[in-house]
Amino acid sequence: MTLRACRYGWMLIAGAALLAGTSLLAGDTAATLESANPFQGKVVITSKGCTACHSIWGVGGKLGPDLAIAGTDQSFQQLASMFWNHTPRMVQLLKQRGREWPILSEKEMADAISFIYYLKLLDRPGDAAQGKQVFQVKRCVSCHSLKRESLSLMRFSSYVSPVNLAQAMWNAGRTMHQSQRDAGIAMPLFEGREMADLQAYIRSEVPSSAAGAVYLPLPDLARGASLFRSKGCVNCHQSGGRNALGPDLSKSPLRKSISEICGVLWNHSFAMQAKIAAQGTAFPRLEGSELAEILAYVYFLHFSRDEGNPAQGEKVFASKGCVTCHGPNKQGPDLQQDGDRFEMLRLATSMWNHAPIMYQSMESEVMKWIQLDPNDMQDLSKYLRRPRR
Repeated sequence: MTLRACRYGWMLIAGAALLAGTSLLAGDTAATLESANPFQGKVVITSKGCTACHSIWGVGGKLGPDLAIAGTDQSFQQLASMFWNHTPRMVQLLKQRGREWPILSEKEMADAISFIYYLKLLDRPGDAAQGKQVFQVKRCVSCHSLKRESLSLMRFSSYVSPVNLAQAMWNAGRTMHQSQRDAGIAMPLFEGREMADLQAYIRSEVPSSAAGAVYLPLPDLARGASLFRSKGCVNCHQSGGRNALGPDLSKSPLRKSISEICGVLWNHSFAMQAKIAAQGTAFPRLEGSELAEILAYVYFLHFSRDEGNPAQGEKVFASKGCVTCHGPNKQGPDLQQDGDRFEMLRLATSMWNHAPIMYQSMESEVMKWIQLDPNDMQDLSKYLRRPRR
């Protein structure tokens, strides 16, 4: 294993295992999708040879896009569309290398895509040198040190992820904001991966033998859902809540890594404190792994969303040429009649497994490969599952 692979090895193993054995999704989808397992997805991606062409955070093949980057902010169906759009190049490369097209079961498809989706949340370690600049420029040094004293940040030096630091900042936000005002210090705002860099700097300043290494615990998504309600997050951040003061997180995808989300939480903490105080509600305090569990729960809401438009799906089915091969008396199955069998996981898996045959057929007919827009797959899935007249 290379040094770089070692650097990210903890992330690929501990992160994928984060939700191992946990039911990720809910709703009316197939049981195999409901039990999607990112840890097993890493095994699928490796065993099927995907890493021969694709890297994960820079580790692996270079012929295709890095899966950790390509999967950013993509729901299950959007990722399936991305797989479909890249089929011609993948078919050609595998043929050149004398390799067979990897066939996936529905369970393998769900596991593989859940792993790709989860990589973005997990994030990679920060840069300690950049973190030192953050510590100084953001004026953290005005109140905190890395020595053994009351406001020392040494107690966070064992953590690899900035989640625990962000949780402590959340809990102490009101006191910190008041101290900053008293000292005439503008509230620092975090951008990009600055929280990850700051955490890396804190770790770098304490001997590793003393700090050790503590990774994100294994959160329970069911508990995350419960915390989202009990801590009052649902009141402001989900449709049906008592006060629509913030974005509906059940519909708004989290496009950011966990370190970026931690920065956003701090940036909005002052405004949230004011709004919660105006309601006469106590500001929620988070303990243990509660923040990690809430973030994991909210993050996976986007992965499983099933919000397609059947009317738009019917237009896609016709305009993209699907009806050419999948209508009455055509060479492929008539999906308009048999489509009730194709819920979103089965549809995505069937399209993947039959892609080489479809590519060969379209090539022989001198047809251009159909490109799917980001929402086409979910619209198609809804259309094919529509109630029959």
